[in-house]
Amino acid sequence: MPAWNHPFTYLPVADSTNAILKALIREDRSCPGAVSAGEQTAGRGRGENVWRSPTGGLYLSVAVPVEDPEVLPLIGPSVAVAVTRWLRERFAVDAGIKWPNDWLIGDRKLGGLLLELVRTPRGTLAVVAGLGINVKSTPQVPDRRAFLPTSLSEWVDVTDLALEPLARELAAVVLGAGDVRPAREPVLREAMKDFSRTLGREVSVLVPGGELVSGLAVDFGPDYSLCVRTADRVVRVQAGDCFHEMVIGSSGPTTEGG
Repeated sequence: MPAWNHPFTYLPVADSTNAILKALIREDRSCPGAVSAGEQTAGRGRGENVWRSPTGGLYLSVAVPVEDPEVLPLIGPSVAVAVTRWLRERFAVDAGIKWPNDWLIGDRKLGGLLLELVRTPRGTLAVVAGLGINVKSTPQVPDRRAFLPTSLSEWVDVTDLALEPLARELAAVVLGAGDVRPAREPVLREAMKDFSRTLGREVSVLVPGGELVSGLAVDFGPDYSLCVRTADRVVRVQAGDCFHEMVIGSSGPTTEGG
């Protein structure tokens, strides 16, 4: 397991670890670096989604320097795969990836990933990888009807597990995954397919703007978009809320929670 040898800040409570780390990067600090918290009061999910971040979860943001902008489309999949492997090897759970940015055990949501691009004062780029993983408690999300939350505590004994050292351990995994090379893309693509819980499923994706794309998830595009076979064509979906079922109609922002 790689060691973490960069700036690391752990806060009992924070508004958003991503927001704190982005501010540090813009001050030309903490890149690479990481910020973690025991609780978030203003956690964010993808798009306008809210991320519930109660005590007992692992909330972590890692600054990944980007030397070659051409690798940007690979960083998200690389982090998703690396964290899946870490969950499987560290906790012996059958974790998988739900496109575009969630980790599942079965059909229950264990955690999620939010990537944001930041430019340093020197003009270089960094990706802030924000992760939320339910460890010791399962968030209560009364309005959720699909992908109900779960936590590691429902699958393994995490009673004596300290979250700050665990966050440091995971930060090293994420930073290593961010150092991805184009030559590794075929291996990464196969791992994404192997770990995917979305491919081969009937899905509905609510894309930005409100359109609902429904059909069979058949593949990932060159940029890891989701290829959905509808009744008359294959649609490449770049982003959206993905449901492993056929959905009629749409709704507003979702409350996320692990």
